[in-house]
Amino acid sequence: MDAGQQQPYRLEFAAGRLQASAGCNGLGSVVSLENGLLKTGAMMSTLMACPPALEQRERSLSQLLSAQPRLVMQGNRLQLQAGRDRLEFQREASSGGS
Repeated sequence: MDAGQQQPYRLEFAAGRLQASAGCNGLGSVVSLENGLLKTGAMMSTLMACPPALEQRERSLSQLLSAQPRLVMQGNRLQLQAGRDRLEFQREASSGGS
């Protein structure tokens, strides 16, 4: 199995921005939520060379985020879905604060 295939997708929202990763490069964009759809601006990415499997995961994540996916929150889970493409995220415990 290629390096990084087991790494989780990461998604973080803060101050009207989105940060995401599929295990290699970081993705970022401005973001808003309109009628349950996640809307991003132009997706920016760091440009590290990645193994082919991670490049494909990154491309798929970027395409999903750019496709105005439906965002559904259920407890600590967030689901993004656009057509047949779907990813589910689990909220992590906060690392800072009290």
